[in-house]
Amino acid sequence: MKRSSWKGLRNLLLAGLLLLAAAVVYLRTPRAAEDVCGLARQHLPKLLQLEVSIGSCALDPLTQTVRFRDISLTEPGAETPLVAADEAEISVGAVSPFFGSVELDRIRITRPRVALDLSRPRPPPSPGACRLDALDRVDIGRLEIREAEVNLTLPGGRAVEVIGGEVSWQRRRRRAEIHVTAGGGRVVPRPGAELELTALSLDARFHRGDERLEITRAELGLDGMTLEGSGDVEGLCDPEVALELNAFVPLATLAHAVDLRQSVGGHLWARLTVEGLLSHPAIGGEVAGTDLIIGRYAPGTFDARVALSGRELRIDSFETAAGSGVIRARGTLGLTARLPLALDAELDRAEF
Repeated sequence: MKRSSWKGLRNLLLAGLLLLAAAVVYLRTPRAAEDVCGLARQHLPKLLQLEVSIGSCALDPLTQTVRFRDISLTEPGAETPLVAADEAEISVGAVSPFFGSVELDRIRITRPRVALDLSRPRPPPSPGACRLDALDRVDIGRLEIREAEVNLTLPGGRAVEVIGGEVSWQRRRRRAEIHVTAGGGRVVPRPGAELELTALSLDARFHRGDERLEITRAELGLDGMTLEGSGDVEGLCDPEVALELNAFVPLATLAHAVDLRQSVGGHLWARLTVEGLLSHPAIGGEVAGTDLIIGRYAPGTFDARVALSGRELRIDSFETAAGSGVIRARGTLGLTARLPLALDAELDRAEF
């Protein structure tokens, strides 16, 4: 190749490098970041059906990262943002315009605050409203949420508050590993009653292909009550569950939560299964009570097999010692303030 040809190719490469450097420098300027913010402010409200506020943006073209600061999403007409966060950092991996998909290497959200008011009447969802096509178009490699706060306002003066929430999502092959913890919070089961949230954690795997959440371990602690569980949740629009739960419930805590105005004592252990559609599951299992007292009832220590349907507890079997004998019974217990009880009992050499 002639010397002049080499010189022309070199100049062309140099020009290309200069243009690339200029593009990188421009994309790091406040003007380019403001252009991105402008596009986000223009298109996100239509996409999310929410009012969107973004304080500022920053771009890093080398890492394909965009940072949004002071973000809030507000329902139309609402005074309090539905979601607000100090910062959201998004790193884009690959975009497939022909297939309409995008791969996000990493999403990191700092100090998100979620305030959801479920006490207000809302229009019923339209048929087919639960569509999860976005899961097929977005692939998230890693998600990190730090210092999250969640406030749920529920009908009847009930509420849930969670602080210090930490969430991690790590994609590994065809599944995502999920870890969730919380630093504390409170649950208001009724006006005037409050239970301290002492534990909240979840370890799970999400299989995106069949929309299945595999819960390896979950834990919830409320003022001395503990609930641990594992199992599967299939389908995200109308979930079907197959769960195994273990619960420890001091009766004093339960009475405070449901406003049972009778003297109570003792505690319950339960091993339960929850199966079927989450909207109306079948719940059943084994319950053991120790030194129980409920007003004028004193079942003491017992073992039972039960099944829950709505606000009625069906007692398939109940057995407790009575002196050198045994009392066996079956019946129903209404889960209302008066706890109406209907039993058929069998006395086997029972002593009182």
